[in-house]
Amino acid sequence: MSSGFQAFIVVLLCAREASATLNNISNCYNLTGNEVLTALILRSSLSFVSLILGLPVVALWIVRTCTSRKPVKDTDRLITYISIATMLYASTQSLQWLHISASHAYCSALGAIIEYISLSVLVLTACVGFHLSLLIRQTRCLKVAPEGTVAYRRQEIAYLLLTTLLPLLLIPWPFFFDLYGDSGAWCWIKSADQECKPIPKGVVLSFVLYYAWAAVLLPYAVVIISVVLAILCFRKAQRPHSSVCALLGYMVIFTLTTIASGVGGAMLWRDPSSYGYLLVQTLSEPAFTMLSNVLVCAYMCWSQYSSRPVYKYYGLEHES
Repeated sequence: MSSGFQAFIVVLLCAREASATLNNISNCYNLTGNEVLTALILRSSLSFVSLILGLPVVALWIVRTCTSRKPVKDTDRLITYISIATMLYASTQSLQWLHISASHAYCSALGAIIEYISLSVLVLTACVGFHLSLLIRQTRCLKVAPEGTVAYRRQEIAYLLLTTLLPLLLIPWPFFFDLYGDSGAWCWIKSADQECKPIPKGVVLSFVLYYAWAAVLLPYAVVIISVVLAILCFRKAQRPHSSVCALLGYMVIFTLTTIASGVGGAMLWRDPSSYGYLLVQTLSEPAFTMLSNVLVCAYMCWSQYSSRPVYKYYGLEHES
């Protein structure tokens, strides 16, 4: 990015405040203002693209709900919830570049919203893994209620309650210490001050309120993926339903992007002058939302327009 383009962006963002914030961020990362600004714009742009990609999913879901004579299957609704959650996450990430000229109140509010949606995505991902394990157990003749029964309805309600209410119990804690705000290159829980010195309470809260959850969920996702792949390999004669493939694909995307973000962040902490590691950490989350929406959109299109016959197998539909 040229210095002239950076100057143009800075003018649009109220030059004095934007320049000061860019200088502070670049000093903490031992990077130039051009590099930091490029990473911010790339993150916001990819998040905006991801938000746009999620709109067809919602449109297809509305069309299926209004035109289909049969009710939408529970697994399909769960897949739609994935797209809605990633769209909400992408919408907040697309506003990240504004924080270099925004007030503390704006950045604090955006940080709290991001924390809520981030935790919601983690909880929903855990629910997806649990639901996927139920579908696989169902094909192995264990006593799991088929879709459309009261048991599945209760599970769906539990998924929604956990995803929406559990994060509400955790997001107020940084407010008690005024720790929502400018967190380096974006708005979140502040873990360092203006002089780039660590804030102990912020470091602890960011770990307890997000990184610990991700650290627990990541091995869980790896186990679910491994078990599903092992079962599918041993049952080669039976093709899994496309909903199983969609849920499995989402878990794979979450696992790979989370690992990439964690490795990028760890290497950036070790070598703050590495622009490549900053890009890896910065672009992993937009990549997660974009790939998830592409996957869900492809599944919706396939299930909507595919005319291939299906048959029942222990309550789970399989494509013939």
